[in-house]
Amino acid sequence: MADQVLGVLQTMRANFSTGLFCWGLIKNPNTQAMVTSNEVFILSDRIVALRPGDSRKVVQGRPSYPVTLAAPGSPPDFEHISREFSKMLLRNFTLDCFEAVRDYAKTSGQLPLMRSQSWYHFARLVRNALTHDQCWNFKSDDLLLLPVTWNGKTIEASLQGQEVKGTVYNWFDACLLYSAMFDFGKTLK
Repeated sequence: MADQVLGVLQTMRANFSTGLFCWGLIKNPNTQAMVTSNEVFILSDRIVALRPGDSRKVVQGRPSYPVTLAAPGSPPDFEHISREFSKMLLRNFTLDCFEAVRDYAKTSGQLPLMRSQSWYHFARLVRNALTHDQCWNFKSDDLLLLPVTWNGKTIEASLQGQEVKGTVYNWFDACLLYSAMFDFGKTLK
């Protein structure tokens, strides 16, 4: 049922929102120390966060990967980290939402309906650019579609080879695109 894809989209939006709240903590000089105050370890079967003063410890000799924001002895560059983190959120939110709707539409036989949506080609081209190398690299079939405009933003052939910048697609656009995909999801059978 379409309720399944709507639930997945709602979870993705919650994850995106949680990431943006975390971005706020990274950007704020008053909370940056809090961000690094926990010790976080990736173990073979789980992730462990140890708060300051926590009596639990990672067992010596157990394979683990300590999570850090910077190389040993180097202070974290919070400005760079926050910028790259926000770009990662944008990439993943766009990719995950598009893929969830496309996969559902494909398995339910409604992919032609999805392809007919005003946002489809714009979303597909953005998804490809963000997730491959963060540059506009159009295939010959894509070039035949261009220019593609959605919500006042245009992707055109002159962008070929250029880095994806916020002038064509940004966090606000991602939220609008999410809303369009969610509304489309409500129409699916």
